[in-house]
Amino acid sequence: MSQQFDVFLAHNSVDKPQVRVIAKKLRERGLKPWLDEEQIPPGMSFQDEIQKAIPLIKSAAIIIGTKGLGTWQVMELRSLITKFVNQKIPVIPVLLPGVNNIPSDLLFLQELNWVKFEQIDDATAFYRLQWGITQVKPELHPKTVQLTAEEWLNSAYNKGESGDYQGAIADYNQAIKIKPDYADAYNNRGIAKSDLGDKQGAIADYNQAIKIKPDYAAA
Repeated sequence: MSQQFDVFLAHNSVDKPQVRVIAKKLRERGLKPWLDEEQIPPGMSFQDEIQKAIPLIKSAAIIIGTKGLGTWQVMELRSLITKFVNQKIPVIPVLLPGVNNIPSDLLFLQELNWVKFEQIDDATAFYRLQWGITQVKPELHPKTVQLTAEEWLNSAYNKGESGDYQGAIADYNQAIKIKPDYADAYNNRGIAKSDLGDKQGAIADYNQAIKIKPDYAAA
């Protein structure tokens, strides 16, 4: 094993089906994830192979599902924290659908900005995860007829993060045009409007997000 990997996917084995989806989506984005079942040959020690892999990774994703951390995952986490401290690689907490907060016993992870998946194909979460792995915001090259609602949402989020709230609102408008029941787009457009001082417009968008998704706590 000599190739470099962009991200080590530390996870509980019960979350393997969702982690496989994440690995596949990351590869589609041109990244190289390290996933145990793809890299550890039959008959070899998991821990030995994981220790060999750690010096070859550029970042680590600590994936937390509804069952919490697995026994092996806790051991991986200790090694990854040491690497993080010594080499300053990104360690990204990743919350799978159904998990709303980092467990209280993982104080170290609570200090880090995390990525939360609302659903396993959450485009915004993949955008943020790629950003965390590469430490560079993914670039979009918008062509109106080709962008999906999720891609417009990502573009809008990117613009909002850079302070271009008007541009963000324009992109959220496109997302809503494509997907009129897109609660996330309404909620995020409300945030952008609030940042511009349009409080009434923001409230209207928050109300619409709640109408679409009554349990939308953020809205």
